[in-house]
Amino acid sequence: MTPKRIPTRSGKPMFRYYLKTLIDKDDFDAIQPFITLARANLDLACECLRHYATCRSKKERQEILDSIPGHIEYVMNRGY
Repeated sequence: MTPKRIPTRSGKPMFRYYLKTLIDKDDFDAIQPFITLARANLDLACECLRHYATCRSKKERQEILDSIPGHIEYVMNRGY
């Protein structure tokens, strides 16, 4: 059996992969903001989620979560 590859291109497979890693880590508080961001812009949500999943400290994770409302507002103002 071959090991599962980590998706490298932004899109649904990448978003699902990293969302599953959050579920496996029992980090349920972070799931809803990323889903909201994905509804606004999936590519941006993939990159933010990838950075969040690879962070080592809680402080870095919290900074990413705090930046999500700003990202959503920016995307909505741009009209994507």
